[in-house]
Amino acid sequence: LSIHAHSYNWASLLSAKCLPQLAELRIHDPIPLSSDTLYEESFALEDPLVAPALIIVHLHGGRLLPLDAPQLSTLILENIRTSTYRILDLLRDCPRLQHLTIDSGVLQSGARGPENVVYLPDLRSLTLRLHAVVRSELKQGMMYSEDVRVEEADEMDRDGLPLARA
Repeated sequence: LSIHAHSYNWASLLSAKCLPQLAELRIHDPIPLSSDTLYEESFALEDPLVAPALIIVHLHGGRLLPLDAPQLSTLILENIRTSTYRILDLLRDCPRLQHLTIDSGVLQSGARGPENVVYLPDLRSLTLRLHAVVRSELKQGMMYSEDVRVEEADEMDRDGLPLARA
Protein backbone atom coordinates (compact mmCIF):
# COMPACT_ATOMS: atom_id res chain seq x y z
CA LEU A 1 0.00 0.00 0.00
CA SER A 2 1.50 3.33 -1.04
CA ILE A 3 -0.33 6.56 -0.25
CA HIS A 4 0.76 10.11 -1.07
CA ALA A 5 -1.65 12.41 0.74
CA HIS A 6 -2.39 15.98 -0.17
CA SER A 7 -4.85 16.94 2.53
CA TYR A 8 -5.73 13.96 4.74
CA ASN A 9 -3.59 12.33 7.40
CA TRP A 10 -3.65 8.68 6.33
CA ALA A 11 -1.80 7.41 9.37
CA SER A 12 -4.82 8.38 11.48
CA LEU A 13 -7.12 6.45 9.12
CA LEU A 14 -5.04 3.27 9.47
CA SER A 15 -4.78 3.47 13.25
CA ALA A 16 -6.69 0.64 14.98
CA LYS A 17 -7.22 -1.29 11.72
CA CYS A 18 -6.31 -4.90 10.97
CA LEU A 19 -4.74 -5.63 7.57
CA PRO A 20 -3.51 -9.24 7.80
CA GLN A 21 -2.10 -9.49 4.25
CA LEU A 22 -0.37 -6.10 4.05
CA ALA A 23 3.36 -6.62 3.39
CA GLU A 24 4.60 -3.10 2.58
CA LEU A 25 3.33 0.32 3.64
CA ARG A 26 4.48 3.72 2.38
CA ILE A 27 2.69 6.84 3.56
CA HIS A 28 3.56 10.44 2.71
CA ASP A 29 1.38 12.61 4.93
CA PRO A 30 1.24 16.40 4.67
CA ILE A 31 1.79 18.14 7.98
CA PRO A 32 3.64 21.47 7.79
CA LEU A 33 6.74 21.81 9.96
CA SER A 34 5.42 25.09 11.30
CA SER A 35 2.29 23.54 12.81
CA ASP A 36 1.64 24.52 16.42
CA THR A 37 0.20 21.07 17.11
CA LEU A 38 3.50 19.27 16.63
CA TYR A 39 4.34 19.20 20.32
CA GLU A 40 0.89 18.38 21.64
CA GLU A 41 0.58 14.92 23.12
CA SER A 42 -2.99 14.80 21.82
CA PHE A 43 -1.48 14.66 18.32
CA ALA A 44 -0.27 11.12 19.02
CA LEU A 45 -2.07 8.06 17.72
CA GLU A 46 -2.61 5.39 20.37
CA ASP A 47 -4.14 2.35 18.64
CA PRO A 48 -1.83 0.29 16.42
CA LEU A 49 -2.29 -0.88 12.88
CA VAL A 50 -2.33 -4.66 13.21
CA ALA A 51 -0.46 -6.13 10.24
CA PRO A 52 1.09 -9.54 10.96
CA ALA A 53 2.63 -9.88 7.46
CA LEU A 54 4.05 -6.35 7.26
CA ILE A 55 7.80 -6.32 6.54
CA ILE A 56 8.54 -2.79 5.21
CA VAL A 57 7.23 0.55 6.47
CA HIS A 58 8.20 4.01 5.21
CA LEU A 59 6.41 6.91 6.92
CA HIS A 60 7.08 10.45 5.75
CA GLY A 61 5.49 13.41 7.51
CA GLY A 62 2.53 13.43 9.82
CA ARG A 63 2.07 11.29 12.86
CA LEU A 64 3.85 8.19 14.06
CA LEU A 65 1.61 5.23 13.29
CA PRO A 66 1.80 2.63 16.09
CA LEU A 67 2.27 -0.84 14.63
CA ASP A 68 1.62 -4.38 15.72
CA ALA A 69 3.92 -5.89 13.08
CA PRO A 70 5.96 -8.79 14.46
CA GLN A 71 7.53 -9.53 11.03
CA LEU A 72 8.67 -5.96 10.34
CA SER A 73 12.27 -5.91 9.10
CA THR A 74 12.65 -2.39 7.66
CA LEU A 75 11.39 0.85 9.22
CA ILE A 76 12.03 4.30 7.74
CA LEU A 77 10.70 7.38 9.54
CA GLU A 78 11.12 10.83 7.96
CA ASN A 79 9.78 14.10 9.34
CA ILE A 80 7.58 12.32 11.87
CA ARG A 81 6.13 14.38 14.73
CA THR A 82 6.55 12.40 17.90
CA SER A 83 8.66 11.88 20.99
CA THR A 84 11.63 9.61 21.49
CA TYR A 85 9.72 7.42 23.95
CA ARG A 86 6.97 6.81 21.38
CA ILE A 87 9.57 5.68 18.85
CA LEU A 88 11.08 3.37 21.45
CA ASP A 89 7.60 2.00 22.23
CA LEU A 90 7.10 1.29 18.52
CA LEU A 91 10.48 -0.46 18.26
CA ARG A 92 9.60 -2.64 21.23
CA ASP A 93 6.79 -4.13 19.14
CA CYS A 94 9.09 -4.91 16.17
CA PRO A 95 11.27 -7.78 17.46
CA ARG A 96 12.65 -8.77 14.02
CA LEU A 97 13.69 -5.28 12.91
CA GLN A 98 16.88 -5.37 10.81
CA HIS A 99 17.06 -1.89 9.26
CA LEU A 100 16.06 1.33 11.01
CA THR A 101 16.31 4.85 9.58
CA ILE A 102 15.07 7.95 11.39
CA ASP A 103 15.65 11.04 9.28
CA SER A 104 14.91 14.52 10.56
CA GLY A 105 11.48 15.48 11.72
CA VAL A 106 10.56 17.21 14.92
CA LEU A 107 11.28 14.75 17.68
CA GLN A 108 10.60 15.76 21.22
CA SER A 109 12.94 14.64 23.90
CA GLY A 110 11.38 12.44 26.54
CA ALA A 111 12.71 8.90 26.90
CA ARG A 112 11.18 7.08 29.83
CA GLY A 113 13.91 5.35 31.75
CA PRO A 114 16.59 2.65 31.71
CA GLU A 115 14.03 -0.01 32.65
CA ASN A 116 12.41 0.53 29.25
CA VAL A 117 15.43 -0.23 27.04
CA VAL A 118 14.45 -1.77 23.70
CA TYR A 119 16.35 -4.90 22.67
CA LEU A 120 16.93 -5.19 18.90
CA PRO A 121 18.80 -8.51 18.49
CA ASP A 122 18.38 -8.72 14.67
CA LEU A 123 19.31 -5.09 13.88
CA ARG A 124 21.92 -4.81 11.09
CA SER A 125 21.82 -1.10 10.19
CA LEU A 126 20.86 2.03 12.10
CA THR A 127 20.74 5.46 10.48
CA LEU A 128 19.96 8.50 12.64
CA ARG A 129 19.87 11.95 11.03
CA LEU A 130 18.70 13.95 14.01
CA HIS A 131 19.74 16.63 16.45
CA ALA A 132 22.59 15.29 18.62
CA VAL A 133 20.51 15.35 21.83
CA VAL A 134 17.70 13.33 20.26
CA ARG A 135 20.18 10.87 18.68
CA SER A 136 21.81 10.31 22.04
CA GLU A 137 18.49 9.77 23.78
CA LEU A 138 17.34 7.24 21.20
CA LYS A 139 20.62 5.33 21.29
CA GLN A 140 20.50 5.17 25.09
CA GLY A 141 17.05 3.61 24.80
CA MET A 142 18.17 0.87 22.40
CA MET A 143 20.36 -2.17 22.89
CA TYR A 144 21.81 -3.87 19.81
CA SER A 145 24.86 -5.85 18.71
CA GLU A 146 28.26 -4.17 18.40
CA ASP A 147 28.48 -5.19 14.73
CA VAL A 148 25.47 -3.09 13.69
CA ARG A 149 26.38 -0.57 10.96
CA VAL A 150 25.56 2.83 12.53
CA GLU A 151 25.38 6.05 10.53
CA GLU A 152 24.83 9.30 12.41
CA ALA A 153 24.48 12.87 11.19
CA ASP A 154 22.90 16.12 12.28
CA GLU A 155 19.45 16.94 11.01
CA MET A 156 19.67 19.13 7.91
CA ASP A 157 17.40 21.84 6.57
CA ARG A 158 16.27 22.10 2.93
CA ASP A 159 19.54 23.82 1.98
CA GLY A 160 21.68 21.04 3.49
CA LEU A 161 22.69 23.07 6.54
CA PRO A 162 22.52 21.67 10.09
CA LEU A 163 19.38 22.71 11.92
CA ALA A 164 19.87 24.62 15.15
CA ARG A 165 17.50 23.99 18.03
CA ALA A 166 16.87 26.10 21.06
